[in-house]
Amino acid sequence: MLGYHTEDIVGQRLTDFVAAKSVADVQRFLGRVLEQSGAPASVELSLRHNAGTWRDFEIVGKNLLDEVAIEGIVVNLRDITERKQLMAQLETLSETDLLTGTLNRRGFMKLAEREFERMRRAGQKLTLVMFDLDHFKRVNDAYGHAAGDLVLAMVSEQCRQQIRNVDLLGRIGGEEFVILLTGEAMDAVYDVISRLRKAIAAARISTIKGDVSVTASFGMVAIDPKTHDLEMALRVADDALYEAKNAGRNCIKILA
Repeated sequence: MLGYHTEDIVGQRLTDFVAAKSVADVQRFLGRVLEQSGAPASVELSLRHNAGTWRDFEIVGKNLLDEVAIEGIVVNLRDITERKQLMAQLETLSETDLLTGTLNRRGFMKLAEREFERMRRAGQKLTLVMFDLDHFKRVNDAYGHAAGDLVLAMVSEQCRQQIRNVDLLGRIGGEEFVILLTGEAMDAVYDVISRLRKAIAAARISTIKGDVSVTASFGMVAIDPKTHDLEMALRVADDALYEAKNAGRNCIKILA
């Protein structure tokens, strides 16, 4: 299963086949096996293959030292690498908006909460930006939903070109997007969002019914260590977006 010959592994310890960070897990597992005579104990571990790669295993051990016919510890391994890879793929799909390739609401909130807690511990600031496309329903009505989908894909691509890889981008509604930017002063973030607003307005999507163009309205809020939770910041950013809509659309509003 791991590509070794018997003589390669006789005399070695199970800890010799795991990463350093997993040594404690192996020791706890073996401790449970020794403490529970006849009762199985299990653990999931990544083990090093002879080829230098890593495989995931479900490992079950049983203390049979009191069994006269065995007088030993029996450990069974089941390779679950493909299963774990499939689960990871399904998890990614469940958190991705398939049309735009961005995070969906579930995926965005999961990663944003993690970033929010990390930045709070570090005493640093984040900036949350919510925006949606102005009069997007008119695009679908006049040009069709296929054209609307192309517009949404274009907007997400414009976002990727303007923000950094460390920033989070999500589509949380029909034509509503959210961005979480880290480690930037508000002035710098405003410049980024201003370029994004202009890029969206300048873009053109060609359809059989003619070119389509859209604008977007943006609401921004700075998240500091005193911010209680991410949901509160989202509500404030949504209020700022509402102000941008009331101010004539295709603009940026900031709330503290």
